[in-house]
Amino acid sequence: MALFIVTSFVSCNSDDDSSNDTSADLVGTWNITAFDYQGATSAEILGETITSSFDGIGQNFDASVVFTENPNEYTSNGSYDAVVTTTVLGESQTETTSIDNFQSEGMWSRSGNTITFDGDLLNVDTTIPVIGMEEIMNDATILELTETTLRLGQNISQEIMQEGITATVTLTSEVVLTRQ
Repeated sequence: MALFIVTSFVSCNSDDDSSNDTSADLVGTWNITAFDYQGATSAEILGETITSSFDGIGQNFDASVVFTENPNEYTSNGSYDAVVTTTVLGESQTETTSIDNFQSEGMWSRSGNTITFDGDLLNVDTTIPVIGMEEIMNDATILELTETTLRLGQNISQEIMQEGITATVTLTSEVVLTRQ
């Protein structure tokens, strides 16, 4: 399971949704070559609002995803490093975490440029002060799908209530894969 400790992938460009080819076949083996994200959190704790932001980038990838059809299954495995910069109350901290046992599997389906996973293709752990939330990449937008490149993007805005605390999380992410 790919655990990214930060708050998001590199943000998607505004032209990502309509100007890129998405007509190629998804089936095959794909190497993960980039994973970037960014986001923000806001939590109200004891009447005080605490905000944070995060930026994450994957490095040193040795990870792949295999898509099959009939049945539509995916399997991912490998390793990478996640470099995450978190800013809370104006103070920034950067941490690098090695993900040595990235593994996941499940079923996938496609409707237009949306791909849905029944498991966790990629998993982002957003660190919120006092509240922990793990966001799973279940639905993603296919930003580009050619014979050589697959780019998946995701935008999430979610409100979480836990132990009397309400938090809002926003996350924008992009993963880039290259066909083997």
